[in-house]
Amino acid sequence: MKIQRPVYRPAWLVLAALLLLPAGAGADSEPSPPRTRPWLGVLMQPVTPPLAEAFGLVEANGVLVGEVKPGSPADKGGLKQGDVIVRFDTHYIRSLDDLPKAIHITPTGKTVEVQVIRDRKTKTLNVTLAALPDPVREKPLASFDKALGMEIREITRRVAQRLKLQDATGVMISEITPGKPAAEAGLRRGDIIAEVNKKPVASLDDYLRLTAGLGKEVMLFLVKRGKNTLFIGVRRS
Repeated sequence: MKIQRPVYRPAWLVLAALLLLPAGAGADSEPSPPRTRPWLGVLMQPVTPPLAEAFGLVEANGVLVGEVKPGSPADKGGLKQGDVIVRFDTHYIRSLDDLPKAIHITPTGKTVEVQVIRDRKTKTLNVTLAALPDPVREKPLASFDKALGMEIREITRRVAQRLKLQDATGVMISEITPGKPAAEAGLRRGDIIAEVNKKPVASLDDYLRLTAGLGKEVMLFLVKRGKNTLFIGVRRS
């Protein structure tokens, strides 16, 4: 009796056969365009036992809404910070992993029921998912002025709160290079530039626009320093 041995195909041979298949082989129609990612627009938090107790929940289930992005589908649908999402469409939400999965399999443009617990009461909202927006390129918050030897920084709300600024208008000098025109003229780190050549400066864009293309002439700065305001003239190098 002749015994037939099994045939083993080397892995490289299988891979080569796959590579030789024509593009789209086995497909009955043209490939569909890439699916857009659905977007809800909330910052999600897990519901821990202490949070469940604080929000008056029977169990530590669901997803806590830590923040709602303005203008997002969640915002338009009525979701609020502090809501606990317990159901999304037909999917019950028991843990933090459940909600992203439920969102991912939902088509953009579909209106779904979102059940939340708000102020210890159950509420049902209708939310229409939108496509995840393209990432917005953030504008720079700082720029180094080589001609003057100083770094200029946008005064964000966080910076204003940290420095306890009453008026957040202008740009702040965050770094000064010793021996350069800015330092020699008396400008200091922490100074707020309110005007350049008698024109108001409300943002970093204003400063860059007003100083672009200037030569070696003297620049006139109106500077806020603590509770005082003073003029300082600086000649660019």
